[in-house]
Amino acid sequence: MSSNESSQPLAGAIGSGLTRAAAWGALFGALETAGRLTYYTWLLEEGRLTVPPTGLVDAIVCVVLSACTMAVVGLGLGVVGLLVLSPVLALVARSRDAAWRARFAPVVAVVGGALFLQLYWYSRFFVDFAYSEPWSSPKRLALGGVLALAAGVVGMFAANRLERRGSSNSRAALAGLIVLALVSAGLSWREDAKDDVAARRGVDHNVVLFIIDTLRADHLACYGYPRPTSPRIDELARDGVLFERAIAQAPYTWTSFGSIFTGKYPRAHGLLKMDATQRFDPKRNVTIQQVLDAAGHRTGAFMTGMISNASGLLDGFATYFESTVGRDPVRRASLWSYWRSELVAHALWNKLRRALDPAIVSNEAIAWLDDHANDRFFLVVHLFSTHTPYDPPRAYDVFETSGASDLDRFTTDHARAIEMGQWTPTDGDKARITDLYDGGVLFADAQVGSVVDELARLGVLDETAIVITADHGEAFGENGPFWEHDWMFNTNQHVPLIVRLPGKAGAGTRVPVPVETVDIAPTLVDLLQLPPMADVHGESLMPWARGERPKTDDFAYCENNYYESIQNAEWKLVRPRAPDPKDPPRLYHLASDPGERRNVAKSKPEALAAMTAALDAWVKSLPEWRIDRGGPASAEIGDLASQLGYVGDRPHEGSNVIDEDASKQDAEKKSQ
Repeated sequence: MSSNESSQPLAGAIGSGLTRAAAWGALFGALETAGRLTYYTWLLEEGRLTVPPTGLVDAIVCVVLSACTMAVVGLGLGVVGLLVLSPVLALVARSRDAAWRARFAPVVAVVGGALFLQLYWYSRFFVDFAYSEPWSSPKRLALGGVLALAAGVVGMFAANRLERRGSSNSRAALAGLIVLALVSAGLSWREDAKDDVAARRGVDHNVVLFIIDTLRADHLACYGYPRPTSPRIDELARDGVLFERAIAQAPYTWTSFGSIFTGKYPRAHGLLKMDATQRFDPKRNVTIQQVLDAAGHRTGAFMTGMISNASGLLDGFATYFESTVGRDPVRRASLWSYWRSELVAHALWNKLRRALDPAIVSNEAIAWLDDHANDRFFLVVHLFSTHTPYDPPRAYDVFETSGASDLDRFTTDHARAIEMGQWTPTDGDKARITDLYDGGVLFADAQVGSVVDELARLGVLDETAIVITADHGEAFGENGPFWEHDWMFNTNQHVPLIVRLPGKAGAGTRVPVPVETVDIAPTLVDLLQLPPMADVHGESLMPWARGERPKTDDFAYCENNYYESIQNAEWKLVRPRAPDPKDPPRLYHLASDPGERRNVAKSKPEALAAMTAALDAWVKSLPEWRIDRGGPASAEIGDLASQLGYVGDRPHEGSNVIDEDASKQDAEKKSQ
């Protein structure tokens, strides 16, 4: 240490320490974004990931802005160091004066803090419980403590090395940061200016599409559920058209979203498999958001769960928000907004915001509406409170049964334990699981209501079409050891579909025949009087609001990576995608067996032949196109898919279905 430093006034030492902290933060920010730019550009060239094309000038802009952003974060950590670490250092390093502590503590805080943030964020890819356990669990807290200790040791070492080098460049560094901040403000303004909207076409209506992940239709009061789980959705149903038999085109998320957005069946849009190596191709598929964006709508998607920009499904939205993976809202007109969302500090901040605000997705959507109330808009709100883990906020955990159970949440790990025969839930446990799920339904309903209230407050409710649906349903063990989703039973396929039209057209209409979620996109195009989308398989449902019957084909189809199915009002056929003698087709008479518990394929040959012919014709009319692309769309999405149960072996579906003929033969043998 130089003699000048040893006699440095306290105020100057504080300024020196905070300047160093800001400089270290800027260095971390610049290196993080530069590293991501290099890595993502390589993935882009390899065809393994789609990121916004970023030229050299834009790359420099984003690196500079990242440096400035993290300089502010570093300054904040430096202040924390002064307030928290400096008193600790006074106890453990009594030979050092206050000026030394003022220079030393901020650097320890920013280096150790920045390192901790990186370690904590990326530990999710190496520690199994990082997704499945809440942040407040003992395991997560213990992991955080170990990482904080390691980061603190490194921070102490770095600060000690820097202290020995002196602080003669502090003023120059501070001046550089000020210049950098001014430059960044100008560059940020340059980015914000790039936000054009296409000329308006079609009818002057807005559209809000709610997709409530994993929502069973039969758990809404408007579909006959006895519990008051959905007062706000019920109100929309009374003012709109309710489709009693809406069938999702896949029993899991990505594929179903692909069909909702394109109006195509899964084998046509190609996203049949849900894992991180697959990516929806928006260039090969025209989506409803692309159509409405071109028609002059402001388009925004506020998502929870597995739907991410990395999946390709959000292409066409001018603004998107990925809550679960920890991202800021991103505006495609601003490259900086994308790269800012990739900063670990921002990601963790959004994770914290999500932990503190369970309704963050609907609240962000409301903020977006406030900004675009004078525009025509297409807003998608993806809610997740009905997906595992079933853990509703306390204010919504209001349903109680008489069954005794110690469960306070239900997770994918619980479901897998049941399916693998490692745990048998009691009747009380099953009742508690339903209570928790219904609390999630009530919470989703409240979020729908908050968005609708904002539309009313902004004076645009009467000119806005509101659609409520789900990507798939959920199984509670009704058909054997099958829980959650990716099953071909109607517990997974039957979803709500409610359309409240501008002016409440068709209010009170209930449609009993099967319809499909591929009908949503063509319905919106018809509503807005835009040219029909090409190559869609769905049909507009608008004639129902006019008292007409538009459907000429009352069949509904669903498929996953293993099975394909067809159903109408009376029958349902499920069969493997490839013939398998160990897994014969299953035919259910839905009119008498809505729970799909008895396979009548052998005893009803005429019905089997008719349904098989119809399914064969459908398969023949749609040559299958599968995505075959190596490499991860996103490491985060890959880990999240595994934690949410989308990766791994599942029990055989047909193993717990009663074969009606076999059961009759057994009964005859016993009687003899």
